[in-house]
Amino acid sequence: MKVYRDHNIPIEVTLSETFAILLPSIPSAGFEWKADYDIDIIEQIGEQEVTSLSQAIGGEVETKFKFRAKQLGETKIKMKYQRIWETHPFKEKDFTVRARIPKTC
Repeated sequence: MKVYRDHNIPIEVTLSETFAILLPSIPSAGFEWKADYDIDIIEQIGEQEVTSLSQAIGGEVETKFKFRAKQLGETKIKMKYQRIWETHPFKEKDFTVRARIPKTC
């Protein structure tokens, strides 16, 4: 599974291929990432916290979001970083996803 961190680099996948977006967060401060995407083209298949980035209790972690390309086309996954009780995101990252037909030999 390909893993992406940089929202400036397009995500190139084939139809039905899974991929992940890995982002740092501080859940102990109430911050978390939420994904907004076109459910006709992309399917979220999982989310899990992975590596702790800090030795301190309540420190930064990386959260992995897993997706699958359901349809051909280009779309965006808008990742919003905010506290659950706030209405406006602290920051946003837009990932461009291009789902294409697998190449044949």
